[in-house]
Amino acid sequence: MASPRTLLIDAPTARALLPMADCVAAVEEGFLALAAGQVRVPLRTRIDAPELGGAAFFMPAGAVGSASALGQKVVTVFDRNRDHGLPSVLSLYVLLDPDTGAPACVMDGRYLTNLRTGAATGVAVRRLAPGEPLRVGILGLGVQALYQLLGVAAVRAIERIVAYSPAGAARQEWAGRVGRAVGTDVEIAASAEAAVRGASLVILATSHAGPVASGAWLEAGATVCAIGMHSSEPWRAELDPETLRRAERVVCDLVGAVTRESGDIIGAIRDGILRREALVELAGVVAGRADGRLGRDELIVFRSVGLAVEDLFAARMLYRRAREQGAGTEFAFDDFGEAG
Repeated sequence: MASPRTLLIDAPTARALLPMADCVAAVEEGFLALAAGQVRVPLRTRIDAPELGGAAFFMPAGAVGSASALGQKVVTVFDRNRDHGLPSVLSLYVLLDPDTGAPACVMDGRYLTNLRTGAATGVAVRRLAPGEPLRVGILGLGVQALYQLLGVAAVRAIERIVAYSPAGAARQEWAGRVGRAVGTDVEIAASAEAAVRGASLVILATSHAGPVASGAWLEAGATVCAIGMHSSEPWRAELDPETLRRAERVVCDLVGAVTRESGDIIGAIRDGILRREALVELAGVVAGRADGRLGRDELIVFRSVGLAVEDLFAARMLYRRAREQGAGTEFAFDDFGEAG
């Protein structure tokens, strides 16, 4: 038997092979498998290493049944990387052959993470937001904001985008770039309140430690997707208590994850604003086993901290595309010539 060959996929190859609309389909398939009990997804493991100036996160997942797959993402966060001209967040993904356990693919993890996070929001918006063209208000103008809007545009028509960030002159350049990518002009608001008021979809994609919007600004019937700052410390929460108090339904990617990693959810449960039992998982909504939006005027919140199942199914689709199109670079870790 020939030694197994491993495929290496870099970021440019990944971008060429897996667009947002296809990733939305892959992530949705992952949530359906999760709802069917065919996915094993341990919670994220974090290793803090302040002596080294950073932290590492490990996100394994496995799927059985018709969509069998095994893989793990490794993410590192080193703030001092900016001093070296590197992103503070780096990532890679290792996909294993589910039949042998051999390494099938090693791929860039940054594009994968950005894409699947936007795709998860796309899945949520498809199930939770009103069907008419959306008026989007977005707080945060980082890389993830772009992928959030791409995820929304993959599933819904967008009427208007109003964005806010205290990022200064860079905001206008960002608005032009994102507007071209999404196909809708992006207006820059003078304040967070101006971006949120009147929006039927509000996206919070910030790194700010503390609430970034007031629940009092939200329109009846709005959908709020919060994917930014998440920490187990309630004071670092991105969502304010009033938003969660007003919400008819709070949907999350996984109850166990948000009740360990999302300070806004942890604080709301502690303060009696939310009951853990009332949290709804997106997998249940996708599978039709849990309620999403029932009425036009309901305020719905989607709180996401990111799940390894999203990475796994996106990586699986990307790997299959690469094999079909002969993309990537093959190599072998070992010739397995020794006995045993």
